[in-house]
Amino acid sequence: MLNLLGGLIPAATAIVCTPLILRVHGSEFFGTWALQTAMLVVVGLMDLGISRGITLVTFDKAMNPSGDPIGPFKAGMRLSVALAAVMLTIGVIGVGGYFIWRGSNPDLIVSTLIYLVSGALTILTLPYRSLMEIQGRFGILNTIRSAAACAVYIAPLLVVPQSRFVLASTAGVILISRAVALLAYSGSSGVSRERLRAEPAPHRDWVRRFAQRCGWVGLTNALSLALTYADRFILGTVSSTTQVAHYVVASEAATKIWLITGAVQSAVTPRVAAEISEVHVSQKDVPGPAVRRAKGLVLGVVVIPSAVLILFCEPVFRFWLGTGFDVEIVRAARVLIAGFALNSMSQFNFSLLQLHGGEASGALLQVVNVALSAIFMAVLIPMLGALGAAAAFSLRLAIDAFVTRHLVFMRSRSVVGFSHLELGATCVALIVLLWGTWV
Repeated sequence: MLNLLGGLIPAATAIVCTPLILRVHGSEFFGTWALQTAMLVVVGLMDLGISRGITLVTFDKAMNPSGDPIGPFKAGMRLSVALAAVMLTIGVIGVGGYFIWRGSNPDLIVSTLIYLVSGALTILTLPYRSLMEIQGRFGILNTIRSAAACAVYIAPLLVVPQSRFVLASTAGVILISRAVALLAYSGSSGVSRERLRAEPAPHRDWVRRFAQRCGWVGLTNALSLALTYADRFILGTVSSTTQVAHYVVASEAATKIWLITGAVQSAVTPRVAAEISEVHVSQKDVPGPAVRRAKGLVLGVVVIPSAVLILFCEPVFRFWLGTGFDVEIVRAARVLIAGFALNSMSQFNFSLLQLHGGEASGALLQVVNVALSAIFMAVLIPMLGALGAAAAFSLRLAIDAFVTRHLVFMRSRSVVGFSHLELGATCVALIVLLWGTWV
C-alpha cells in the first residue's frame, strides 16, 4: 500500500500539472521537456541491476553469511559511483556529438547537460533505496521518492515562460531536487561514514560474483527502459516536438494503468507462488483458487475498466486538458490503453515465468522485443507520427503477450495463467472496440 501510494501521488501530480504546463509553455516546450525528462529517467535508472543485487546478496548465505547489508551496500555503492561517472561521460560525449550534428540553441544544450548530471545523482540514490527496502522503511522511502518525482512535474510551473533560458531553469530546479533527494536518502539510511569505513573492502572475486548476480536483472532493466522511452526519442528525431507532446500526454494517462497492474501483481504473486509450490498440486492440474482469483482481479480492475476508458476517452481528455486538448492525443491514448490492458494479462504470465526459474528467458525475450520495436517504429512513426508510435508500442506488447505465454508453457508445461485463447479473445475484443471508436 505504501508503494502504491508512493506511485499514485506523482501520478496525480502529473495529471494535474500536464494541462497547466501545456497552457503556460505550449506544446513545443512540452515536447522538448518530455524528451529531456525521459533521458533523466533512462540515465537515472540505468544501474544495471546493482540495487537489486544488493538485496539478493544480502540474503545469500554463501556470499554474505552474517546477513548484514552493509557489505553488499558498500560494494554496490562503489559500483554505482563508477557507473554514474561512466554514464555521465558517455552522455556528455553523445549529447555533444548530437548538437554538433544537428545544431541547437544554448538553452537546449545547457538544460540537456544539467539533466545528465541529475541522472547521475539519481544512480547514486539507488543503493540507499535498496538498503531502506531491506530495512523495511517504506514510509520514509516513498516520501522522498514521491517528492523527487513530483518535483519533475512542478518544476516547469516555477519558471517564467518568457525567460530566455526557460529549459535550463526548469532543469536547474530538477537538479536541486535530485541533490536534496540524495542527501535525504543518505541521511535516512542509518549508515554513517564511520560504519562504512569499519567495513573491510570486499575481495575482487567477491565483487565479480556480486556483479554476476546483477547480470540478467540489469540486462532486463536496461532493455525495458529502452523499450519504454525509445519511441519518443525517435518521434522527436523524425517528426516534431509537437508530435512528441501529443504522444507523451497520451502516454502519461495510459501508463497509469501499470500502477494498478503492479499493485495487483504484488498482492497476488506470493499466494500464487505458494499454491504452485504445493507438493500435492500438479503443474498440469486445473488452476487453483489463488490463480483464478488473480486472473479475476486482472480482468476486473484492469482490463474491463480499460475498455470502458477507451469508450469514454474523448470526453475525459477534453475535461482533463481543457484548451490543450487535441484529437491526436485521444487517438494515441486509445491505442496505448488497449496495449497496456493486454499487457496486464501478460505481466501475470511473466510472473509465472519467473516463478519457474525463467529469468534468463525473460531477459532474452526483451532482446527480441527491442528488435521488433525497432522495426515497428521505423515503419509506423514516419507514417503516422504520435499514433504510429502508440501503434508500434501496443503491437509489440501484443506479440510479447503471446510469446510470454508460450515460454511459460515450455518452461513448466503448466496450464495456469492466461491461455493463448484468452489472450486472443481479449486482443480481438480490443481491436473491435478501437475500430468502433475510430469510425
